[in-house]
Amino acid sequence: MNPGNPYIKFSAGSTNDFQINLPMTIRQLRLGTPEQIRKRSKDLTGKKINIVLCNRTVLFGELKMVNDKELAFVNMRQEDVSLALKDISEVYLDFKE
Repeated sequence: MNPGNPYIKFSAGSTNDFQINLPMTIRQLRLGTPEQIRKRSKDLTGKKINIVLCNRTVLFGELKMVNDKELAFVNMRQEDVSLALKDISEVYLDFKE
């Protein structure tokens, strides 16, 4: 192993193989309006999302559905939660590329 670079690993085999491990890029998708949330709902259904309410409370859970007026998800306590879209300031999630 190369101590100077954590992403390059040399094997001790007879073929002198080496492997380059690049870190995965983590991106964040942020949706700030009810229209954006509705538009991307099919892509986000079943994914873990963060929900920021207008009072700055942040909730986390798995998105189940979005309709014209509300968003439904399952929180980490496995409870079903429904929120009015007008009470949501932002929805965001992290994903790896």
